Amino acid sequence: MEKEDGKLYNKENKSDQKVHREDYSKKYYYSLGRVDDFLENRIAVFESVIAPILKRIEESNNSIKLLGKEMELLKLFCVLAACRQENISSLIKSDLEFA
Repeated sequence: MEKEDGKLYNKENKSDQKVHREDYSKKYYYSLGRVDDFLENRIAVFESVIAPILKRIEESNNSIKLLGKEMELLKLFCVLAACRQENISSLIKSDLEFA
């Protein structure tokens, strides 16, 4: 396993699943059959907006206050994260079933 690779634990079959760095950076992943990166560029804009919110959450030692718009962006980020990778979305979806 490469240094940047990781693994996810699948609760359903109680095993680790390897996740490779390339899984998160495939060129034209969102091209919908065409060789363009229009959608990926739009997602990059969204990520640049959500990144500071995620950073505030991660660096907080206590609870933080989020504006309504920030909460909605955070929800959208969770949906994007769940849909982004076929290999891991089933793990995220199974977690949501228990929530």
